[in-house]
Amino acid sequence: MPKYEIMDLNEITSKHRRETLRNTLFFIIQLKLRRKNMSKIDSFMGEYRWLSNFHLCDIEYEGIVYPSTEHAYQAAKTLKPEKRLEFLKLTCGGAKRRGGKLKLRPDWESIKVKVMYDVLVSKFEDPYLAKLLMETYPKELVEGNTWGDRFWGVCEGEGLNTLGKLLMQIRDILILEKA
Repeated sequence: MPKYEIMDLNEITSKHRRETLRNTLFFIIQLKLRRKNMSKIDSFMGEYRWLSNFHLCDIEYEGIVYPSTEHAYQAAKTLKPEKRLEFLKLTCGGAKRRGGKLKLRPDWESIKVKVMYDVLVSKFEDPYLAKLLMETYPKELVEGNTWGDRFWGVCEGEGLNTLGKLLMQIRDILILEKA
């Protein structure tokens, strides 16, 4: 009758822990390498112009359909419906300029990021744009600019990149919903 060696349960548990730790460390290293080597989209121009708020596409926001996210975002700075409708006749640049001259609604600073998120969600309800956005994964999206916008983007290597972060958040949600 062959002799079977009975292993100590503590030894088995210890080996299992070491193996689990080794696998976890391997995963973390791979993830860090992937992130380190991950490319980024650092400008919403050229082939990535569709990421820009100046990209023309229907955006429904609070019952009005605007020609771009820029139009909808700038119009949301006022609570007056007649003022919002004026944005429909403007170019994207004109909407941005007009929005910069508006007397801001009292709660604007506390809601402006949520407004941007909402108009971006509307933009990426378009199946084609949603597909393009999901295909940018795992790239970092950076709204690089030369006009000094360090809140929504990055200029000269500095900025919060709030627009890029919102786009990546929406992209992640779209990917999870598709899975």
